[in-house]
Amino acid sequence: MCYRVWEKLQHEKKWTLHDLRRTLATRLNDLGIPPHVVEHLLGHSVSGVEGIYNRSHYINEKKIALERWLDEIQREAVVESEKAL
Repeated sequence: MCYRVWEKLQHEKKWTLHDLRRTLATRLNDLGIPPHVVEHLLGHSVSGVEGIYNRSHYINEKKIALERWLDEIQREAVVESEKAL
């Protein structure tokens, strides 16, 4: 298991892998990804009637969400690299 990753990466502030999940969920919602798609990406079970009757895996929607996330990360990387110039 990845224990104390923040130290191994020589980061000053402590963080956990769960923080990455929280960041992903927050940022995908900020990008307009429907909350149910985010929940499925995180592997959360869906409760209630929806969890019983809706057996969709939302493959296309999850692919789109992850592509948008990749685009956002790449955009931010470009911005950061331009700041360094």
